[in-house]
Amino acid sequence: MRLSVKLTIENEKAFFGPGTYTLLKYVEEKGSLLTAAESMGLSYSKARKMIKNYKEQTGHDAIISQAGGIGGGSARITEHAKIFMNKYDILLDRTQELIQKNFKELYEEV
Repeated sequence: MRLSVKLTIENEKAFFGPGTYTLLKYVEEKGSLLTAAESMGLSYSKARKMIKNYKEQTGHDAIISQAGGIGGGSARITEHAKIFMNKYDILLDRTQELIQKNFKELYEEV
């Protein structure tokens, strides 16, 4: 048996968790918010709301977009978002380690 945990960061409201993290990872990989949203099965408007929510709660942009011409636009994640994601990774690893240790202690004989 193993315990699974979903880690969500809140300020005035929840704004960063697995969904936003994954969206930003896809933006980083694909260079486009639209393509990232499509890869996750999200509407573009939902993806924009997630990015807007991040900015409202942190006071920092998550992505920098460039309007496109013939070939379309592009997007990249900001340095703030990269640092935030890295810290989220660390926090998630530490949380999982602690929770798995406690889970094992409590459930090893069940």
